[in-house]
Amino acid sequence: TNGSFTLTMELNGAAGGPGDSAGNFGVGGKGGSVRGTVVFEEGEIYKLVIGSLGVKNGPAGAVGGGGASGGSDSSKTTPTKGGAGGSGGGFTGLFKGSVSQANALLIAGGGGGGSFEADPDDDNGFNPQRKADGGSGGGTRGGLVQPIDGNLSGSGGGQTSGGSGGKSNEGGQAVYAGSNGSALQGGAGSGFNDTGGGGGGYFGGGGGGYLASTINGSGGGGSGFIATTTDIAFAYFNEA
Repeated sequence: TNGSFTLTMELNGAAGGPGDSAGNFGVGGKGGSVRGTVVFEEGEIYKLVIGSLGVKNGPAGAVGGGGASGGSDSSKTTPTKGGAGGSGGGFTGLFKGSVSQANALLIAGGGGGGSFEADPDDDNGFNPQRKADGGSGGGTRGGLVQPIDGNLSGSGGGQTSGGSGGKSNEGGQAVYAGSNGSALQGGAGSGFNDTGGGGGGYFGGGGGGYLASTINGSGGGGSGFIATTTDIAFAYFNEA
């Protein structure tokens, strides 16, 4: 910056993607929101990352660390997989220097992606208890929304660790689990079905898991962050 100054700003994480555009799908979780007054110092370089929205069947690589949907993983197929599930929304964050957790000043977490379920042997693919909306972005912790018929969604990211990927309890087959969230990155949904990806955040949300036949978990929301240094004069998380 050229000269020191203070600025009050509001950052909003991106929403997660929908599980599909029609049929038995969950919607993406809302992004989190943080508002704060930042002390910008002369001679320092600041970077603002604006998270990209999650999308149906979205791959990895989203701005702000939204995790990939399960349907976008073409390396794994099952008879009930429909090429769907929503990717996670990206975080929106302000960093002093390079983009890293250590340099984070304010972060609003991204929402998790919704899941999609279309097994023709289960109410012709329209059983609403076997899909879920994505978890909302944080806040100190991202949200979690489980399918009514099974605990398969990824959990929300927190302040010290990423959200856990949703796990299948079918014969202990961990290959059906979603990926865990990590620093600034949401976990991918299980590639074996149309699961949701985790939202990006200070710590990302976990990706949704899959249980045959057929329950698909959604992605957990990513967490937000407020630095406790003198760079922040005052800040708080807005309610979702």
